[in-house]
Amino acid sequence: MASLQNFLLQYRNGITEGELKRQNNEKYVPAYQRMLQAEVSARLVGSLEARKWLAKTVPPREAAAALLRDRYFGYNRAENWSDEMKKALEKYKTAAEAFMNHVDAEVL
Repeated sequence: MASLQNFLLQYRNGITEGELKRQNNEKYVPAYQRMLQAEVSARLVGSLEARKWLAKTVPPREAAAALLRDRYFGYNRAENWSDEMKKALEKYKTAAEAFMNHVDAEVL
């Protein structure tokens, strides 16, 4: 997400639409799909407590993905988009780290 965020910011500075689409299709989409597959795996094999911690990562992930999607399709042209995106990514990172810390403690 952070890579596509940086790329979307650069897009305003002369990167072609074709290069933007290539970056999205070759980098972001496959990475996002792997992340979702990892979530499904964690839901399937995790304990009830681990699934509760995982569920806390979903809203910030979806918020960050929505900001990226809206910017990519041109729906969000706000000047403060970068600040919003940084906050959304930080919330997701915090939630993901909390989940991983809990799962590490559970596995160990």
